[in-house]
Amino acid sequence: EEEVVDLRTRLSKKVTKKKEMAADHAREMQEMHSKMEILNSEMREMAAEMTTLKSKACEEMAQMKTSMEEHFTETQGITNKRLQEVEIQLESALMEKRDADEQAAAL
Repeated sequence: EEEVVDLRTRLSKKVTKKKEMAADHAREMQEMHSKMEILNSEMREMAAEMTTLKSKACEEMAQMKTSMEEHFTETQGITNKRLQEVEIQLESALMEKRDADEQAAAL
C-alpha cells in the first residue's frame, strides 16, 4: 500500500508540474500575443507616417518642378531678349561697315 501512495504522490507531483508548465506556456503565449499586437500597431503607425512623408515629398517635388519651369521660362526670356539686342547691334555694325565701304569706294 505504501507503493500505491508513493506512486500517487509521484503522479500527483508530475500532474502538478505539467499543469504549472502549461500555465507558464499559456502566460508566455499571451505575452507574445500582446507584443505582436503592439508591433502591429507600431507598424500601422509607421505605414501612416510613410504615406504622409511620401505625400509631402510628392508635393515638394511638384513645387520644385514648377519653380524650375518658371526659372527656365524667365531665363529663356532673358536669353531671347539678349539675342535680339545682339542681333540689332550686329545689323547696326553691318550697316555702318557697308556705309564705310561705300564711302571708301566713292573716294
